[in-house]
Amino acid sequence: MSTDSASGPVTVPMLRQLTDPDGQRLLVEAAALSGGDEWRAQDVLRRRYPAELCRAALEIVQLRRRATSKFPPALAQAMY
Repeated sequence: MSTDSASGPVTVPMLRQLTDPDGQRLLVEAAALSGGDEWRAQDVLRRRYPAELCRAALEIVQLRRRATSKFPPALAQAMY
């Protein structure tokens, strides 16, 4: 996962937050918004969720999309 010094790494506590119901909703919203204008996606998501959690969700969505080129889609969506 990314270790961009401006935003920091995705941490284990962030990953845990993304497994609860609110985190799962965030991942669904991030998947719907990502793939286009990432700044806009961040802006929309940050209206309802903490900034660092939004960044983590968008990064996970991106990793899952990249994984679909190597794994079956259902398995790729379960990763990360």
